[in-house]
Amino acid sequence: MLWVLEGRGQKDLCYPFGLPHLGLVQRCEQALAKAESWLPSPRSVPERRALKALGSVVNRLQREPRCAIAVCRLERNQLAFDELRAVLRLSNAELPSAGDNPRQLPLPALEARRLQQIEQAVKEHREALETRAREEPATPANPSPSATILKYLRRYGARLFGHPTCRNEDGRITAIVERTNNVAEHFFARQKQQLRRRLGRAHLGRDLDDQPAQAALAANLRHADYVQILCGSLDHLPKAFAELDAGALDQRSPLDRTSRHSALQAQIRALLEQELIDSAAACQKPSGSVLTTPATVS
Repeated sequence: MLWVLEGRGQKDLCYPFGLPHLGLVQRCEQALAKAESWLPSPRSVPERRALKALGSVVNRLQREPRCAIAVCRLERNQLAFDELRAVLRLSNAELPSAGDNPRQLPLPALEARRLQQIEQAVKEHREALETRAREEPATPANPSPSATILKYLRRYGARLFGHPTCRNEDGRITAIVERTNNVAEHFFARQKQQLRRRLGRAHLGRDLDDQPAQAALAANLRHADYVQILCGSLDHLPKAFAELDAGALDQRSPLDRTSRHSALQAQIRALLEQELIDSAAACQKPSGSVLTTPATVS
């Protein structure tokens, strides 16, 4: 029973990469065969009774017509989806929730060559899908998976390839843009995790909005080349902050959490600043009255 509920005990991937309900039904259909292979012969009376009860439950599930239709449809769609992922050479390791490797690929020229091969494979797979889409039966309630994939390839196929590359003076590729957004996803997840540790709140939408965009640059201080360009070493970092332009600091985004009184506070602050400016201007303005010296009494 534990195997039916948990399977291999691994966390399910997000949709559409993982279909936990389909996996549950598939394990239920295999439960009787698994139990018979696990129980050695000869079996005791309670074991035979348990197998019989399990077989009746499995047969009841197999006799449910709606479940069988849904399973057949999901399995067909999953097969087409996995085939497309194989052509694109996308593995579970490249998902945003799998692993933590946001660094640039060490062999960008090899990655560029690999993308060219994938592009050629996608063209061949697209031609095969066009043939299948004409042959596969389809209804409005149950469309053909090949036709669905073709629709998205026509819409987004041009964006899958043509990644910009950076070349040196000799024309060799020194860097290439990642084909997934894993770098940004990993970085955003780490920033959100660190913010949750500092604040202790579960909902961080407003806190993320209140952070200035420059806060993301603090993560670059872990890289020696960035620190070398910025200030030479971390020992000189306080001096680099002290030399920042004071005018630029006035335009910085606030780090304080906003509240319902933030707009009113901003208006009051603007009025006070304007009053100070008017008072200073009034003090510097010369008076229009004529000053006379008192007469000397003889």
